[in-house]
Amino acid sequence: MLDWRPGMWWWRLSHPLPNDPLGPKYIEGKSSFVLYIILAAATAPRYGVPVLKIHWRIMKIISAHIPIDKNDIFAIEQHLYKYLDDHVDLPTGIRSTVFPDRFTEEKMHLIMPVFFFKAFGLKFNSFVQDVSIGGFFYFKYLLCLDLLADQDSLINNKKLSQATLLQSHIYHEEAMKILGKLLGGNHAFWATWSIRTKELMASIMQDKQYNINMSFADYEKLCIRKCSFYKAAVDVFYHKVSSGKNEGAAEIYRDLISLIDHFSIARCIQDDIEDVVKDLQFSKNNICHIELNKSLSERGLFFSMCNADNIQSLCIGTGTFEKALDLSIAYYRKALLVCKKYSSKLDKLETLLNGMLNTLSLYLVQIKAYRIDKIIRRGAPAAPSCGKYDVHSGRQTALEYIRDKQFADGSWNDVMNKQGLSNVWATGFISIFNDEPAMLDAAGKFLINNTHNGLWGYNNDWTFDYDSSTCSLIAIAKAGYAPLSSGALGLWAGGQNEDGGFSTYKLSNTEFVERIGLSPGKLKGWCQSQVCVSALAYYFACRYARDEAFVPGLREYLLKNRSDNGLWPSYWWTSEIYATYFVLQGMLYDDQVDMSYFDKAVSQLVRLQKTDGSFACNYTRSGSAFYTALVLDLLCSDTVTREKYTGTVDKSLQWLLDNQFQDGSFPNTNFLAIPNPNVVKWNFSRTAGSLNRFGGGSSITGEQYSCYTTAVVHSALTKYLHQERQVNV
Repeated sequence: MLDWRPGMWWWRLSHPLPNDPLGPKYIEGKSSFVLYIILAAATAPRYGVPVLKIHWRIMKIISAHIPIDKNDIFAIEQHLYKYLDDHVDLPTGIRSTVFPDRFTEEKMHLIMPVFFFKAFGLKFNSFVQDVSIGGFFYFKYLLCLDLLADQDSLINNKKLSQATLLQSHIYHEEAMKILGKLLGGNHAFWATWSIRTKELMASIMQDKQYNINMSFADYEKLCIRKCSFYKAAVDVFYHKVSSGKNEGAAEIYRDLISLIDHFSIARCIQDDIEDVVKDLQFSKNNICHIELNKSLSERGLFFSMCNADNIQSLCIGTGTFEKALDLSIAYYRKALLVCKKYSSKLDKLETLLNGMLNTLSLYLVQIKAYRIDKIIRRGAPAAPSCGKYDVHSGRQTALEYIRDKQFADGSWNDVMNKQGLSNVWATGFISIFNDEPAMLDAAGKFLINNTHNGLWGYNNDWTFDYDSSTCSLIAIAKAGYAPLSSGALGLWAGGQNEDGGFSTYKLSNTEFVERIGLSPGKLKGWCQSQVCVSALAYYFACRYARDEAFVPGLREYLLKNRSDNGLWPSYWWTSEIYATYFVLQGMLYDDQVDMSYFDKAVSQLVRLQKTDGSFACNYTRSGSAFYTALVLDLLCSDTVTREKYTGTVDKSLQWLLDNQFQDGSFPNTNFLAIPNPNVVKWNFSRTAGSLNRFGGGSSITGEQYSCYTTAVVHSALTKYLHQERQVNV
């Protein structure tokens, strides 16, 4: 049954898919399943947070970010223009038609041979430059053939068709002149050239049969055949240098052909994502159509429902774009494995592939975040009203909100930056403030199944870090799953530095260095010991790990790095309240620490309370439910402190209850600071960073769905009620 509501279509199906990310939480009644496919550009903001948006022409952006050496481009372009001046004599009108201003806009194809010549022991000279422009002419010729064959842009346009025919003739002629000059009598090369031509023709014939049920093996063949002339430069170098008799060159040649096959599949998938609408209009084979057809069929739906207006939304809603990007990334990684085998000989190609991988990964997590955002915001009010709860009902509705936001796989998703939505770190952090067995059990299972090299990261698309790993280890310990003597604890200990503190990342994590795309010297801020990361590690070590090997160094580091006011500064957070909270919580379980540090810090902490009872984020200067709840939770952690600061406790409690929404949640807090990676000391003033929900260097971001805040408030209210019972006993 199709039910139209503003901004979305709802399909009710008879059975949920067992592995669907929506899971059983989103089953209506006992048998109907609701699949949300968003067709509107955006829904109304919730809690004042803008809805995530995705740029539909994603691959146009990706192509613009291809890392290519500008010096290489300049050298080849100059060689091309000189060739045109010296060897191509055309009337001015025809010349401007055949060689328009944007003639060399496909930069990567212009310099393709530059990526391979060093592998064959060649130097960058006129021969390599001639191969580059000859190959580029042939590439432009193939584009013309593709345009003429598809008729995408030529329908009812005879002038464009005539211009394309003229261009194709001249491009082909110039390509053959150059290649003939370079390899005129090399029969082995021309035999290979004939093979490439046959492969290309086979792809044209295969592509004429539009098939949404095509197997992936056939799709791979189609991609490789389509891009057969990517191999032309390697063919030229191999046959020119070795004449087919050098076994060392033959091995390199075989490896490079394999690399280009992987590269071709990855690039074709990218093109398919960009052309998903156009290919539907002209019935051209497209991996997104194939995967979307499978996804719809599994749900009892038909591909015939797709049209130019809804196919992009369907591809996002069903995870089809994510699967396609995952595939493209996987094939780029296969190409990189071959690339690394030859080290400096393919350094330019390695830089290119790493850059494309990083950009693809960025858009993958953004698309995933967009889809998850739509799931979480289903039916949510644009401006929820306050609930006016007392402490008992406020605690219960907060718990229900957190339970509702937990996904079927046990994860929570919240906080946005350039790496997308967090699910791993978010699940670990929220679990720290959760004692409900069923939720902890599910969260523990999720974390155990989503490690990265034995540890945990911001989400399962990003590399591990030691702070997310600490959160995850606490959650797993609370859930009673993996024993803390497991290998993960030993790996986690690698985050401790010589000064006793813990850092978020280490330069020894080569994946992190490669994916961040900066030299090690520009990563010192993120790879140094950080007080907030060390504070959480100290709490974990004191309460759960109980390992003396960690605690003394952490204790000494933290005591040395107090601020003058007795509190602890935070590197990644917008208030010293965060780091101070975890240091003081750790002290409650550390029988070797001088508790005068605890008393002084608490006395300073309560002075930060505003007249309305709240505690503020240093960036906005306004009351924050997140930081207010952290202070309340701390003050209610032991009876002596609770009784000493009764006034502070009561004012904080009342402010939180006054600001709780009817659904149990609270206003989001912009609590996450993201300094540039080279920044050692972060200043929390308003000029230090700008508010940016999508993260980035020198920015402030935070929650999207109030899961962090609501979890902390629930914990604080639980402790408050426990202390109240203790007083009344």
